Amino acid sequence: VYLLPGKGQGMENLVASSVIVIAAAAHGLRIYHGVILQNLSVALKLLLIMIFIIYALVTATADSWQGMQAADQIDVAGVSIFTFSMTLMWISFSYAGFNAAIYIASEAHQPRRNVPRALVLGTLLTMFLYIILNAIFVLAPAPELIVYKQDIAAIAAQSMGGDRLSGFVRIIICIALFTSVSSMVMLGPRVYAKMADDGLMPGVMKFNGDAPSMAIFIQALLAILVVWISTLRELLSYLGFTLALSTVITVSSLFVVVRRQPEQKSDLPGYPWAPALFIIFTLTFAGLAAKRQPWEMVAAVVTILSGALAYYWFSRGGDPD
Repeated sequence: VYLLPGKGQGMENLVASSVIVIAAAAHGLRIYHGVILQNLSVALKLLLIMIFIIYALVTATADSWQGMQAADQIDVAGVSIFTFSMTLMWISFSYAGFNAAIYIASEAHQPRRNVPRALVLGTLLTMFLYIILNAIFVLAPAPELIVYKQDIAAIAAQSMGGDRLSGFVRIIICIALFTSVSSMVMLGPRVYAKMADDGLMPGVMKFNGDAPSMAIFIQALLAILVVWISTLRELLSYLGFTLALSTVITVSSLFVVVRRQPEQKSDLPGYPWAPALFIIFTLTFAGLAAKRQPWEMVAAVVTILSGALAYYWFSRGGDPD
């Protein structure tokens, strides 16, 4: 639908559901097939993104980038702190992909070395690409062309290189969306499977061979359900709140770890100020953003509380099967 603007209207949910089904089928059969598909699609995505960035920077001039000319005329004084906070939540969601390496730590080769390396390099690469791409998207087109528009990237490419470059960027975005769906279909169920091994999730979600097939199937069904009952804006807000609260809980656990095992403090650079500041700022911006999207915040809290209740039930000896 995004690839062919003006066509396929009303089929967005069907297309999204089909992508989820394809990713689930690829990762639910054998881990080898899913990994090959994921690696090839990510490599292609990064190659195309770098080609676009190089083209944009090589052809950039102060005269051709209309947004750069109007940058000094933009008035940001009218932007409320609530709008800024909600936008920040969406931006933080864009940075969430790099931490996926931790989800498969138990399956990684030499995890003590490779997982931290993946986290650091993933963070740096994500920051670089995100900042460069958004600078291009904001500064290349005239500001009035991208206000309240969803296909900002394609509009920016159109202003720089016409229809061909716009089509090229639409292809990149479609591939990027597929890799995002594929990675979460591959990684998320592995968390459920490991929890099932520990008796903290129903036993049906355990690994079946080298792939958690049932966990993948259940997650795919839930994802398709969410696609059909929510809008993109609602979903992004809900996920932003959920991830923010989840990371706050995760970072807060560092204080529990240090209290129980004081010797671990030496392995935590910046402790206690770094985690404390992260928690304070994240909760502050989440609270301000909730002013604009209260129901999404409520849904996020309900989700986390439901998970806490399920954890309590299974950890108390509830039957995981």
